[in-house]
Amino acid sequence: MFALLMASLLGDASQKRQEKTYLSTQTRMEKIAKSLQFYAQFHDYLPCPASREVPLNSANFGRSSTKCQTPSVTLDGTQMIPNVVGSPDQYQLIVGMVPVRELGLKDDDAFDSWKRRITYIMIRSTGVYPNGYRSYSPWQMNDYPVICKLPNNIPVNTPPSDLPVICNAPNNIASGTSPSNLPAFILISHGIDGKGAFTQAGTLFRACAASYDSENCDDDKLLLLSPLVANVAETHANYYHDILLWRPIVR
Repeated sequence: MFALLMASLLGDASQKRQEKTYLSTQTRMEKIAKSLQFYAQFHDYLPCPASREVPLNSANFGRSSTKCQTPSVTLDGTQMIPNVVGSPDQYQLIVGMVPVRELGLKDDDAFDSWKRRITYIMIRSTGVYPNGYRSYSPWQMNDYPVICKLPNNIPVNTPPSDLPVICNAPNNIASGTSPSNLPAFILISHGIDGKGAFTQAGTLFRACAASYDSENCDDDKLLLLSPLVANVAETHANYYHDILLWRPIVR
């Protein structure tokens, strides 16, 4: 009986620790989102993502890439996502980490509770000086939902757009498929398993795997928003341990 009681108490304690860890990361991501929104309102453009590979002790850590202003394929620790036909255009997305030093945040704010970098995704042209955010017009956007089909989360009715598609599991009704609900940016913590996350040293912690949350680390425009699915093995197709936060463009 005593052994069962202790096991139960230890299980409760572990759950509380994990809950605290997730809530702490969510709070940090909310802080970053508010900072990004204020930056966009003040400057009329969003800060470009920073390199995921520059180490924490570098003078260039947390500094915005120049790829928003001048697109290029030069390797700098960020990743540009081409459009559906593979040729760059103004709707290209760019993936990196939070540019904390551009935002005036602490270096620690770049990391989740597991000390791994929070991923930052944005539409490249909204980061163009002097008014890319305010002047952005999604003229290629259709205002109908994109339905994602499990298990591969492939959109059934894809609009002619190179904008992010955020699917809400388990029903996979897409968010952000109308101009009034368009993601200005997306923040992702890759959770306790860290698949797709970069470390403080600037190295990939773990590669993507074949599960729900793999959609959030394969550097394409399809993203998946889901409640945590922790009662299955990491290798299970339904496993999801990411924290995803996005905000719309606000005029």
